[in-house]
Order: sequence, then structure tokens, then C-alpha cells
Amino acid sequence: MPIRRTSVGTALAVLFGSVSLLGAGAAPAAADSSTNLYVSPSSAQDIVVDGVHRRVFVSSPTGAKIIAADYNGKVVGGITDIPGASGMALSADSATLYVALRDAAAIAAIDTATLKVTARYETGAGTAPENVALAGGKLWFGYEKPGGGGDIGALDLAGAKPSVALNQAAEAAGMWKTAPELASTPAVPGLLVAGAKVGTSQRKPAVLAVYDVASGAARHKAQRSDILLGAGMEDFEVAPDGRNVVVADPLGGFHRTFSTSDLSFTAGYPASAYSNAIDIAPDGSVAAGGQLMTSSGGSDWQGSRVDVFRPGTDKAVRAFDFPWGDGQASDLSEDGLAWAPDSSRLFALTSDPLGGFLTLRVLNDPAKPVKATTKINVSVPRDAARGKELAVTGDVLSALPFTGPGTVEVTRTDIAAPQGVSLGSHPLSDSGTFYFTDTPSAGGKVTYTVRYKGDAEHVRSTGSASVEVSRTKTSLALNGDGKAYAYGTKATFTAHLGKTWKNRTVSVYAQPTGGVQKLVKTGTVNGKGDLSVTYPLTKNTTFTASYAGDARSAPAKDASKVTTRARTR
Repeated sequence: MPIRRTSVGTALAVLFGSVSLLGAGAAPAAADSSTNLYVSPSSAQDIVVDGVHRRVFVSSPTGAKIIAADYNGKVVGGITDIPGASGMALSADSATLYVALRDAAAIAAIDTATLKVTARYETGAGTAPENVALAGGKLWFGYEKPGGGGDIGALDLAGAKPSVALNQAAEAAGMWKTAPELASTPAVPGLLVAGAKVGTSQRKPAVLAVYDVASGAARHKAQRSDILLGAGMEDFEVAPDGRNVVVADPLGGFHRTFSTSDLSFTAGYPASAYSNAIDIAPDGSVAAGGQLMTSSGGSDWQGSRVDVFRPGTDKAVRAFDFPWGDGQASDLSEDGLAWAPDSSRLFALTSDPLGGFLTLRVLNDPAKPVKATTKINVSVPRDAARGKELAVTGDVLSALPFTGPGTVEVTRTDIAAPQGVSLGSHPLSDSGTFYFTDTPSAGGKVTYTVRYKGDAEHVRSTGSASVEVSRTKTSLALNGDGKAYAYGTKATFTAHLGKTWKNRTVSVYAQPTGGVQKLVKTGTVNGKGDLSVTYPLTKNTTFTASYAGDARSAPAKDASKVTTRARTR
């Protein structure tokens, strides 16, 4: 297992959360780009990101080469004729890429600027090195021994002449049945973690071990191989601060963390997929994924998912799905995740479960939270009395639960204040509900608008509801109803408005038979409450007096129908 970090990150307080917490808010995203690498997938392949040259290196044991791509996933070069190219590790200055050559009993050093092999270091006849890691000033490698079994070796490049030491796991002889994978972190130079998938059942669990290599030799500190570690461990990573190691167990469907001091269990969380790949960015962001599970815990070729967790949080902030049937490779590869050192991108290797080539997927801004949508429901009485208290209730809904106290801002709009009046902020309960009371001073349609400003995880939203508030009944009468007039008569009609609060304006309309209604006059009634209009009659006509009402007086209408006698010839 390679070193994929070039700087010291922050400690990981909590690494993973349940998928039910992720849900929520935003639907899983797709990769921003994907590239067919035209090499067959292999369990020994690896992926490493060079932040200095902004390149992604993918090893192909079956193709005997290294593929180099840029940050957009475009293949920009490669190195060929390196048999069994497997695990990789990048030097601290990103100048050299070390590659285990399992089919050549050697480790190759590659110049990352020129993409040329600058050296090959023989690891011993019959050895098959598969994994490399830098720790304690040496390059450590996990290898298969001649005749079977695995062990750990060390390549010392510090002296005048490079030297190789084998059988460094002698303190735990016989523990490794295959070439162990390796992981380390720059934060703790003397820490080396080794692991190997041993069996496919809990009776043959995987093996995890911690070594202290600060002295230059591998001193066995701790070892674990039990039911809690799991049977099918396919990837593990050391946290940037070196305190924990995170394990992906596809058979258990869990991510588990163990202390690197003694491999004691520290945390365990459900996974949304049969986990087979994990990587941790220098800033502590965690990416973990695997084949999707059904709701019953089974798998039915749904594809893969990668969940992304920010450091110190217990829920995923992003999810990326590689669905089966989207025309691209859908299965996340073992060890198939790698962060860019600046955490700006996450790179994933996927393959087609029915055969085909390896695909490199690029996920941009993977740790940038996608805010969850919200919806506000507001409930008010259907009607209410003016000057009487009424209750407004509701809730702010989101698929992603709210984690802290929140408030909503409320505005009331009515006839007296059409521009709206602020009613201040009101608290949200832990479940997102709100409640407040108000005493409307104006009648008519009163609208309460509730606004949620959003937070780091939720988008803003607005909801509203209206209540009809009572007003005093208004008296309005228009004379002349039922009268008959001679053709061409200029008749006068008077509208009388009773007592109102403020508005004293009345409008009178006329609608001749077969015609449209037209405004005749709008004006303020006189001191007696009257407004008169004169209208020339040529047809039967309906006159309507209309009062719009005000904050306390209800609207009113009255109509008069008059007839017009035919013109005499």
C-alpha cells in the first residue's frame, strides 16, 4: 500500500458516519470526467497522485507499465517494460516514484518529471515485491518469498551503495501468508503498518501489524487477527496524524479504526457499500467506497459508491455513485482511491464486473459539501378576528437533519403594510418546528412569510400562509334600481357610503346590455357619504358602486339595473 501524502494533516477525530446521515440532502453525484486506460484490472494495481507535477500514476501489473494522467484524467505519458508494476510510493519531494516490480524481483525508481526509469534495485532472487512505503529513512516493501508466504524487506538508499535487507518480519515469522500491504505517514516517520487479506471467512481473518522502524530495523509492536478485524480486508490507511489506522472490510460492510499504538479497536461505523477502498487526504478528509448494498444488505449489481467525510465529522458530506448500466465501468477497484495532496480532487479506479478495461475517474472538489434542500411549511387558521391573538406554526424540513439551533425570520404583509412588517426571528426546535403568536391589527388577507437563511449544510428557503382576518361590515347603496328612462336621458345616480375606518373612496361602473363594464367615476364621498354620477342612457344598463375597503372596513358593492325606452321615430 503506497504513501499518498506529502504533508502532515490534521488528526481525525471521527472518521465515518452512517449512510443514513449522508442521504439526505443531496443526491449522489457522478464523476466529473472518466478515461479508459486500456489496461486490464488487477488486485495488485495501485494509484498515486503527484501534487508537484499534477499527475496521477496508475500501475498495471498485467500491462507491465505505469500510466501517467493529468488532473483532468487525460493520459499524458507513461513508462513501459516494467514487469509486474504493482505498489507505488512517492518521495517526499515528489521527484521520484518507487514502483514494486513483482515479476522482476526489483523496485524501480522513476523520475516524475521526465517519466524515465533512473534506477532498479534488485530485491533478491525469487522474491516478488508488491507493495512499498517510505518510513524511518528507508523504502520498505512487502514481498512474497520463494516457495510461498510473505515478509517485509527494506531498501536503504541513504548509504554510498543501496542495500536490501529481507526477512524484516522475523519477530512474527509465519504471520504473512502473502505479500503484506504497507502504509505510513510523514507525521510519524518511524511508523509502519502492514496488513494482508488472509481468508474469506471469519475463521480465517485478515492480519494487521504495527512496526516501529525508527531505528532502521522493523520492531514488531502489535498484531491483530480476529473477528473484529474482519476476513476480507482489502484496503487500509494510516490517519495523517498516525494515531489510527482505518480498515475497509467488504465482507463486514463496515469501516473500522484501530489505534496504531496497540491496535485496540477505537471506532466502527456502518458503510453504504461493501468497502474495498479507502484514502485519507492530508487535511484529514476521508474517502471510502465499494460496491453498493441493497436495503437488505445484499448486492445486486447496482454499481459502486464513494462517500466523502470531512475531518472531525460523523456524517458524509458528499457521495459519488458509479451506477451499473451507465455505459462506464462501475466497480470500484481494490485500493482504487487517491486524493490530490491539496484535496482539490479525488481519483478513483473502476472496472467493468463483466470484463473490460480500467477506468480513471476524476471527482472535483470532493469534500466540498453540497447543501441539502429545505422546505418550509406554514400553518395558520383559515380565518381570524381582527385584534385577537392567533397562532402561526410550521416546520423547516430537510432530508439532512439539523445539527444545531436555528431561527426563522418572519414578515407580516397586510392592507395596512403591503411592503411587509418584520415580526423578528423565532427559534427552531431540535426537530425543525417553530411556533409564534401575533395579533393582527388590520383585517382582510394577512400573509405570514417565514424565511430560513440556511447554514453550512442547508440551503435557504421561504414559505408562507395567509389568513382572512375579519373587518367591520360596510354599508353601500346605489339608487335608481328598477327605474325606466327615455332614450338619451342623462340620468344621475348617487352612491351612499356608510361609516368606515379611513377609506372614503367609491367607484361607480356602467355596463350597457351587450357591452363591457366601464368606470364612470371614482372619488371621495362628500360629508353626507354621497358620490353622484351622470350617465347618458341609450341601452338598458347595470350600474355598480364598489368600495375597496380598508384595514378595518370590509369591501362592499351594490348594483342598480335601469331600463331605457326605445327611441321614438
